[in-house]
Amino acid sequence: MTFNFTNAIRYNASLLVDGHVVDENAYACPDEGFACPGTGPSGDPYVTCGCPYTAWAQCALKQAASSFSTVRFITCWDDQGLAGQVQTNATLEAAASTCAGLASIDFDAVKTCNEDYDGERAALLFSAANRFMAKWPEYTNMNGPFHVPHVLIGANLNAMEDIVTNPNPINWKLCILDVQTGLCPVATTAAPTTTVAPVATTAAPATPASTLAPVTTTVAPATATTAAPTTTSGQAIFA
Repeated sequence: MTFNFTNAIRYNASLLVDGHVVDENAYACPDEGFACPGTGPSGDPYVTCGCPYTAWAQCALKQAASSFSTVRFITCWDDQGLAGQVQTNATLEAAASTCAGLASIDFDAVKTCNEDYDGERAALLFSAANRFMAKWPEYTNMNGPFHVPHVLIGANLNAMEDIVTNPNPINWKLCILDVQTGLCPVATTAAPTTTVAPVATTAAPATPASTLAPVTTTVAPATATTAAPTTTSGQAIFA
């Protein structure tokens, strides 16, 4: 199974300079309001001071060596509860360090990236925003919703379907695609029935009873051949 992740990040196109974002305040991401100075107690998701959470995440995922590492980091990052309380760069750095450790990601490289405002960090944020905005142009309005979490699942990129984001429909779709999640129903197959054909007996010429040797017929045991199960991997895209 292949996972592709798309960060929900967009920019105000009217603030571009020569087609580029020159000030991170042009970006907006969901649930990052608590990192912005002056944000009210509700953490208004439409107040933006850029996307500091997403910058840390992008720099970390750039260093992830596998899908497993990527999923471990994202799961950990989500479990930090960052969207529900006031954040500073120090608290975000601590969360990124914790999750990088769990995901076997080089945190020194992550930190160097995050501090490179005019280089790697800037490039990652701009690329992520362009990807999100091209994929879902209906969610590029700076005052509109982001529609996240948003899950698409399909056998390939040309056959993706929107899936309601709770475990039952997600597992159901994965099982249809023969992705073994451990929660798919197991079909019960009856054991095959083996029929032994009768053995035709041909009478030998008459022999005196005293010299008639007993005839023993041995039937070789049947060998059952079981085909190895075939697993077809579908593709899941989470955004």
